[in-house]
Amino acid sequence: MSQLVGKWKHDHSDNLDNFFKAMKVGIVARKLAGSTSPSVEITVSDDDTWTIVTNSGLGKTMTICFKIGDPFEDTRPDGAKVKAMAILEDDVLTIKPVDNPEGPSVSRQVVDGQMTMTLTKGGVTAKRTFKRV
Repeated sequence: MSQLVGKWKHDHSDNLDNFFKAMKVGIVARKLAGSTSPSVEITVSDDDTWTIVTNSGLGKTMTICFKIGDPFEDTRPDGAKVKAMAILEDDVLTIKPVDNPEGPSVSRQVVDGQMTMTLTKGGVTAKRTFKRV
């Protein structure tokens, strides 16, 4: 079972505003998103379906379900729907867009008992760090 499975609470972020700028998110939405302290729950079912539930802390919950290596529809935080695929290598879970190689990717891994979520768009990288609950 992956170390990622469990409940996580946001601890801190690095370079998040610049990532949102690269995503062309407006200033008000950037500031609002940057001020949130989301919680995340990651589960894997018996049929190997991964579910990631993210609660923004502002009453908005996003859920994605997928199987590793199978394309699925994902909804980005800006509301855009994209076809994505999840890859799991060395306990690093990476979700990338299938139909747009320039689109953002999100990787999650556990380092020193904390989950690091790395968001990448073009040459801009942000990190959000979460502590296990």
